[in-house]
Amino acid sequence: MLSPELALVDPQLRTRAMVLLPPVEPFEFLRVLRQPARTSDLQRFAFLAQYGEVEPSRRPPPVPLAAAAYVVVALGRALVIYALAASVIIGLVAIANMLG
Repeated sequence: MLSPELALVDPQLRTRAMVLLPPVEPFEFLRVLRQPARTSDLQRFAFLAQYGEVEPSRRPPPVPLAAAAYVVVALGRALVIYALAASVIIGLVAIANMLG
């Protein structure tokens, strides 16, 4: 066993310690960072080749209807959350009034 403190002081022990070190490969740290080989996207999606071309939709999507549905859903969610928050606050106030 070689003391690291003595290897710093004694030149002969330092030389012996350097010989005992494992060899260092340049850029060895990059081996950990290397990603595994990916499969080609052409191979992954080759099953799509058996399907024919899809025709684009002839009519545009109804944007006003989608916007109205979004507004209704957003308002519904907001009302449920506000009702839940209000009921919790009312319950806490009622409990505080009964205790105090």
